[in-house]
Amino acid sequence: DGKTVYAFSRIGRLVALYADTGRPKWTYDYGDPGFATLTATPDGHLIPAGPLGGPLRMLVDRGDRAEQVWSRDDLKTAGLSTLTAAGTAWAVVRAGDGLALTEISAAEGKTLRTLPLPDARGFTTGIAVSPKGQIAVATNIGKVYFFDSKEQIGR
Repeated sequence: DGKTVYAFSRIGRLVALYADTGRPKWTYDYGDPGFATLTATPDGHLIPAGPLGGPLRMLVDRGDRAEQVWSRDDLKTAGLSTLTAAGTAWAVVRAGDGLALTEISAAEGKTLRTLPLPDARGFTTGIAVSPKGQIAVATNIGKVYFFDSKEQIGR
C-alpha cells in the first residue's frame, strides 16, 4: 500500500512499520527469520521466506496485526516465493533430493501444479513471473530455470 514497511527482527519477529514515521504498527512472532525477507502484495498479503526446509505460510496484514491465512507444513521451502496478480503463489520446495517449483492458490494454499527443476540443489534466490506467464527461477549456485511454453508450464 506504500504506507507500510516490513522487516524481520533478529529474534524472529516480523515487524510492520508506518513508512512515514517508522513507528511500529504490529509485530508477529514468526519464530525463525530465515532469509529475513518476504513477498508482499499491495493489499497486505505476505509470504515470509522462512528458514530453509520450513513450512510455506501466507499471512495478511489486518492493519493492527498480522493473521495467518494458511500454512503448508508438508511443503519444505527452499528460497523466496512470489505472489502473482492471478491469485497464485509460486514457491520452490524440497522434492526428494532436489527442488521443484510449485504453484499454490493464494486464497487457500492448495497446490495447483508442480514443475521439476532438474539437478537443482541448495536454495533459490528468486522467482520472476512475466505478465505472459513465463517463469524464471535462479539458484544459489548460478543455475537459472526458464519456463516459456505452454508445454513446459502446463497451461
